[in-house]
Amino acid sequence: YIQFFLTIAILLQFSVVGVAQSWQKSYGNSTNNQEGKAIVATKDGGYIIAFTDDEVSGGIKRNLRVMKIDGDGNKQWDKLISNSFIFEPSKMEATPDGNYVIVGKQKLLNADYDPFITKINHLGEVIWGPTKFGTTGEEDNATALKVTSNNEYIVAGNHTISNTNSDVFWVKYDANGQVLTTPKTYQTDLKEYVNCITQSPDGG
Repeated sequence: YIQFFLTIAILLQFSVVGVAQSWQKSYGNSTNNQEGKAIVATKDGGYIIAFTDDEVSGGIKRNLRVMKIDGDGNKQWDKLISNSFIFEPSKMEATPDGNYVIVGKQKLLNADYDPFITKINHLGEVIWGPTKFGTTGEEDNATALKVTSNNEYIVAGNHTISNTNSDVFWVKYDANGQVLTTPKTYQTDLKEYVNCITQSPDGG
């Protein structure tokens, strides 16, 4: 089995002296494989971790879960988001309304991956989602996420057409999980990938 571990290093800067504090802890059990995929800091000084949990050996069923730890790495809670697909979360961000958005990819066994998005509250309870989107029969993955200042969610990722051709797409959601901008794809004859997205000063 696989347990995942987390190392947190915090640099506290005083006038001229920097003091580094760090810890390392592992989380998991002796039954399933778990892999930490994304982490975000919480307002209380702790962290929420999005991770996968192989309910059936061999990745036949990979659950999406979230865990809350305090600033010292002590686990406070562990919640199941969904056990309906094989999940691979990639990004997570805090939202202005005090919640969290997670994106990544999901699929059924022997099927292609589709991007997903889901929103949870500060207790790890699902507000909406996981909602899948993308093109049926082709491999898609949400690999970038940006929560805007007006609480909208920009998701970008890769749309795989063949072994030699993949395109970049993006889509915008509101705080209630409704699509504001239908998915847009930028196409060339090459392989493009996206890893991050940010908001520009003019709101774009």
